[in-house]
Amino acid sequence: MNNITQIFKAIWQFVKDHPFYIIIPLVLCFATPSFVQDLFTMIMTIIGFLVLLAIIGILIFQHKIRTMQKEMRQRFEQQNFGGQQGEEQRSRSWGGFTGFDSNRDPEVKIYKTQNTPEKKVASDVGDYIDFEEKKDN
Repeated sequence: MNNITQIFKAIWQFVKDHPFYIIIPLVLCFATPSFVQDLFTMIMTIIGFLVLLAIIGILIFQHKIRTMQKEMRQRFEQQNFGGQQGEEQRSRSWGGFTGFDSNRDPEVKIYKTQNTPEKKVASDVGDYIDFEEKKDN
């Protein structure tokens, strides 16, 4: 309710500060009745134009987002698959991500890079201790 009173106060303040913006259209409305129809037509034309611009803007934005998604997907595929998509990558797709064939197990390769030295600490350091928490009643 407070917001509505503030809006009316702002309108009243505008009328007090700029009376000619209100008086001239009112005089023209009474002097030439066709002015009201022309004014209404002009206002509706402006509103329609703004709505049309908003719709066009939304469509352009959606188009840009789709093209960016395609570019990012292509970059991802080039980085992860070397730019080549075989049948195994094309077999399953979920959410735009091209996965591997689910019938094959993935290959796991483990390389030993260096010989790890034995621990240089005492044998009792780092042992696992099993404990239970008891609830206090």
